[in-house]
Parts: sequence; structure tokens; C-alpha cells
Amino acid sequence: MKNSWTNNFILCVLAAVLCCGNLAMAHGGGSPPGSGQDEGSLEDRRAAFEAALRDVLDEEQRKALRNAFDHSETIGEIMTLLRALRPEEANRVREQAKLPKDFDHLFHGWVLHQQGLYEKAHQQFSKVDKATLEVDGYLANRYDELMKTAAALQDFEVFETQNFSIRYQDGPDKVMLAYLPDILERVYSEYARIFQFTRGEKIIVEVMPDYKLFSYASALTKSQIETTGTIALCVENRLVMMTPRRVARGYYWPDVIAHEYVHYILTKHSHDKAPLWFQEGVAKYFEAKWEKPDADPLGAMLESSLARAIKADSFLTVEQMMPSFAALPTAELATQAYAQTASMVDYLCQSKSEDVIYKIAVDLPQKGDIDSVLSDMLGVPFSTFEEDWKKWARTRDYKVHFEVDPFQGVTLLDEDASTEGIAELDKENDKGRKHTRLGDLLLERNRYQAALQQYQKTVVANETIHRQILLRMLRCLQFLNRPRDMIDLIQENVPVLHEDATMLVHLGRAYLELDDKASSAANLRAATRVNPFYPDIYRLLMQTYDAEKDAAEIQEIQRLLETLNKKPVGNKETKT
Repeated sequence: MKNSWTNNFILCVLAAVLCCGNLAMAHGGGSPPGSGQDEGSLEDRRAAFEAALRDVLDEEQRKALRNAFDHSETIGEIMTLLRALRPEEANRVREQAKLPKDFDHLFHGWVLHQQGLYEKAHQQFSKVDKATLEVDGYLANRYDELMKTAAALQDFEVFETQNFSIRYQDGPDKVMLAYLPDILERVYSEYARIFQFTRGEKIIVEVMPDYKLFSYASALTKSQIETTGTIALCVENRLVMMTPRRVARGYYWPDVIAHEYVHYILTKHSHDKAPLWFQEGVAKYFEAKWEKPDADPLGAMLESSLARAIKADSFLTVEQMMPSFAALPTAELATQAYAQTASMVDYLCQSKSEDVIYKIAVDLPQKGDIDSVLSDMLGVPFSTFEEDWKKWARTRDYKVHFEVDPFQGVTLLDEDASTEGIAELDKENDKGRKHTRLGDLLLERNRYQAALQQYQKTVVANETIHRQILLRMLRCLQFLNRPRDMIDLIQENVPVLHEDATMLVHLGRAYLELDDKASSAANLRAATRVNPFYPDIYRLLMQTYDAEKDAAEIQEIQRLLETLNKKPVGNKETKT
């Protein structure tokens, strides 16, 4: 009984002294050095420890606790290295430290987990006495998350590319192998040039088959994921993405995975000393530049958010953005945080050049904080830089793009959706409701022209048509064989077309009706960058090929269609 009590109390003290309550391992999730948050000197922590020790009367317990405190510095070093995505160095420290067995198994498993050796990691986690961890919320939760993640991931398939190790659950997600490897290698090549980065071990990329496993891997709740749209992360020395088939309408995953890879590079270069605003701003600024060097760093949605903030003079402080954009309470705040930080990085790059980002990142390990680095490079500390950026931003003439809806978060799905269907309208006036319901009754009876006329009566001049009305009108036009009208309707009402798989499929269908097979195929292939799990993409794409000349391509598309219908299974086959 005494030994159990002593072990629990040791961990309690270590947690209080070392972890400060909540050490987040995801990028930007904690208080990285240089963020302005002081975790206290060793002397301060020693004094706090000795004060707590006065309540311990048993000399044996005092001795054990002092021994534990001596280990705390080593454990702190291990956790710092893990947070900086340096598992090999963390393991060398662990091997030399001779930690108490529960700590040794925990951190050995953690190292193996970051190296992608999930079966071995799970074996180490299984040796940890979980009761010892219950006294500290963060460690207990993280242990559970790592344990569950390792248990699931050890059965994933592995596909090796030149620079990446892609892990996925066999089944529908295997479709991603038709697209993900090429995108990753293109991203790697371009960012190797921009950030002067060369990998060590192959970079692990995991496609999570559902939000539950993504939650374990990311330490985010379903509510946080849906509110802020955090559907990918750089965490535990790898890139983790939600499968697009479990996100309503999918998402533009190439730029999202590129965004997370920028976080990976910055964390490696800076030894995790890049502050949150810099991490997120640089990732947002560069996320599309792997393919479009002149890409707008904000885009219409972020520009609108920043324009509103400037007009209202309601800037977020970097402290308000902490500890993570993924933890911000509303989609509006998350959007504004991305807008501000991307604009700050834009200002930084225009003041110097894009090369300054690499220089800042590699200077941070030596200089220790962003103030020192900015003072050397710009001649001003961060506070002055921030005020200068606000003055610059006010002169940029940022505009509100009313044709683009504000970001409303994402909707996670429990089941796969083969297409985006017609649903009830969330908001409509009495007049609109009357015509919509009448149109729906006519549509059910295949009276497409009459239904279309009712839907047209809900349209307000000079306003974008409500998405659900648009879907209804497109269905009517499809059955009325009016492909040119379908194309015009989409182009006039969908401002961010490349991120909309549903509308790209409708365009592919319309162009096919016009016998413009090249345009049809281009739109259908573009849809795979948002949600490659829509069967209609492949059914229509087969019709764009010549049955005799393109037999191999048609066979590959048929294989993808078959893969979509596979049930998820687990095995460990490694392929290249």
C-alpha cells in the first residue's frame, strides 16, 4: 500500500513540477519557447517542490520524492525533444536516464509511436501501470490517446513513396493512393527548395478513417474539429488527415496536407521554438504555393474576415489565439486568427523576402525567442512589428467578399456519403418556403420544368442562389437536358469552384452531354482533390475515354470503383 501511494505521489509531484498541468504535443498546442509564457526557472520549481515536501513526514517518502525530482529534469528534456519531433534524441536521453519503470515504458512507447512503430509502441504502453497516471489529467489522457491510436494504427497498411510512408486502413481509403503520393512528392520537392529542408527518416502520413481515431491522434474533441475545421494536423512526428469521405462535401485536401507539412518543417527547423502566430501564419501563407507560387495568401474568405476586423478595430491578440487555433470557441475567431497571421507573414515577406521565413526558423534554436530574432532581422521587437503590421494592413484595402459565405466549420459524418443530396433549407422566408415546397412536390412527380419555375421564383436578383435551391435547379436542368444552362448556373453562383466536388461533378456531367470530353474529364479530376470517394466521378470519367484506345485507363477506373465498395479491413502489408 505504501509503495503504491509513494508511486502515485511521485507522479503527482512530477506532473505539477514538470508538466505545468497541460503539455500539448500538437503543433502550437502548448506554450512553446518564445511564445512569451514563462514556465519558471529550475530554482523556482525547486523552491515550490521543497515547500510541498514539508507536508510529507515519512523520511522514506521524502527520499523517494527527492529522487523523483532529480528525474524530472530528464523527463522534461525527453518531453521537450518529443514536442520538437526529435524522437531519436529523446530515446538516447531515456536510455541513459534509468527512469522509474512506468516512466521508462511510457516514454519508450512514446518514442516508438513517433517513429511509426505502433506494434512495439503498444507493447510498451501495455506495461505501464495506468493507475499511476490517474493523478495527472494530461498524462492520463495522453496515455489513453496514444494507447488507442497505436492499437488501431498497428493494423494499417503502409504504402512507401520516395519520401513518405503513407498509412491507411485497407478499404475505401485505398482510393487515396491514386492521388496522395503524387501530391505529397510535389509538395516535398517545392518546399525543399523554399525552406531548404531535407528529411531524415521518411515522413509518416496517416489517413484516419473516422473522427474518433482522428480525435485520439489529435487530442481534439469532435466539437473542436467541427467548429474550427481542424481536419488535419502535424502531431507526434507525422502528418494526420481525416479521410475526405467522412467530412460532409469533402475538403481541398492537397493544400490542407501541404499546410501541415509546413508545420512539420517549421517545428524541425526551429526545434519547436516557433510561436503559434508564426507557425499558423507561415503555414497558411505557403499552403497553396507548392502548386501556385503567386497564390493569394489570404483568399476571399480570410480577406473578408480581416476586412471586418479592421473596420471594427477588433484585432485578436496573439495571447487570445493561444493555446491553439483548433481550440478557439467559434469558427469566426478561427477564421480571423488565420487571416491575421497570414497577413502578418505577408507583411514580413514583403518587408524582406520569402527567404526570411527560413532564416527566422533556423535562428530560433540559437536565439531562443521571436523577439531576439526579429530584433536582429528587422531592428524591432515583436510588439513593434505587430503594430507596424496593423498600420500596413489598414492601407491594404482588404475587401469583404459578399459572394463568399463566412466559414461555418465542418460537419463530420458517421457514415460515407456517395454524393451531396437535396435536403431541407436551413433558412428561408415565407414566400421562398411556399415555392420551394411546391417545387419539391413537382420534382417528386418528375415535372421538372414546372418545378424549375417554382425554384426560380425563390431567387433574389443580384444575390447568390441558396445552395439547396441550386442543387434542385441543377437536377431539373439535368433531366430537361439543358447542360449549357447547368454550366452557366454553376459558374454564376459558385465562387470557389475548385473546392466544391459536387459542383465539379455536375460540370463534368454537363460537359459530357455537350460531348466536350476534355472539359468533362478536367472537372471530374478536379473533384478528386476535394472528395475522391464520389462514385459518380468514376462512372462519368469512364465515359470520357475511348473503349479501345484507353482500355488500361478504364480498367484502373473500374478498380477504383471496386475499391470504393470495399469494407474497411486491417492488415500490415507494406507496398511501394
